Amino acid sequence: MQTLTLNIELLNYWHASSGMAGSSDIDTAVIRDADGLPYLPGRTLKGLLREACHLRAEFAPNASEQLQHVDTLFGMKSDPGEPDGASIPGCISVSDARLSEALRSNLMGNKNAIAHLFSTVSSTKIDKNGLAEDQTLRCIEVALPCRLEAQVNVPDYLIDFMKQSLPLIRELGSHRHRGLGRCVVTSATANPSHS
Repeated sequence: MQTLTLNIELLNYWHASSGMAGSSDIDTAVIRDADGLPYLPGRTLKGLLREACHLRAEFAPNASEQLQHVDTLFGMKSDPGEPDGASIPGCISVSDARLSEALRSNLMGNKNAIAHLFSTVSSTKIDKNGLAEDQTLRCIEVALPCRLEAQVNVPDYLIDFMKQSLPLIRELGSHRHRGLGRCVVTSATANPSHS
């Protein structure tokens, strides 16, 4: 196994939802860690990686072999015909994506700066006449563009497969299909892992 460090460069506002309202005027807040900083949960990142690897595999000349790589990494149902059948776990492990240690320590030294990492975005539903419909104003909290880092443990022979899939991740988080969370994901040098 090798540990691959992912660099996730957020190009615009992004929103990884906590599932809770932020205040009386915010419908949903950004998920924060114990220090109050935004992050992307590893489970969410793992889903994005799976989607990217699956896309890459589907369009490869040797698609069936490549799709087996996806199953190896992320797991599969032991009997695909059974809707509630047992599953075979994948071998990949993914950490949460967090702000770099350097940025975290700078922010911890200035607690007032943390509040400036967030903003709000509002939207409303427009009717056929071009007017806002009553009771449709929604306001979500968003995090400002930043760079996140995460670690992924990958078998040695699948490192290249993983690296080649990363450019297929182009947005992340909630409302990613509505313009939020545009990103570029790259990898740093893989380091051997002793797991």
